[in-house]
Amino acid sequence: MRFDEPSGRWFKATHPETYGAAPQVSYDLDPVSNRPAKRLVMGKGTPMLYLVRWSLFNAVFGDEVCLERVLSVGYGLSIVVSQRDITGDAPASRRSRGSSMSAISSRCLPRRMPSTARRMTF
Repeated sequence: MRFDEPSGRWFKATHPETYGAAPQVSYDLDPVSNRPAKRLVMGKGTPMLYLVRWSLFNAVFGDEVCLERVLSVGYGLSIVVSQRDITGDAPASRRSRGSSMSAISSRCLPRRMPSTARRMTF
């Protein structure tokens, strides 16, 4: 991660072939019934899920994360995104830190997928 002062943006690159975690269904044998049982586990995320998560972050929190480029680095792909710098105020007290989430109302998220521009805001 690095900060670019002229643009006022932070740039972040994923480790090659690492795009976060994603829930997956696993089928294991239930030890009691000896039958297949479904369970939810965390597995490797995909590039598409990584970009969708940033898109949702933009929609829900009004952020401005942009896809800058996709790099081929030795043994895989790395996704580079940028995000504007935000300087916030220090919390007034320890008690008020978690209270701001109650003010967020639910919203319908856009169904539009990002275009394939070189640099795009989701």
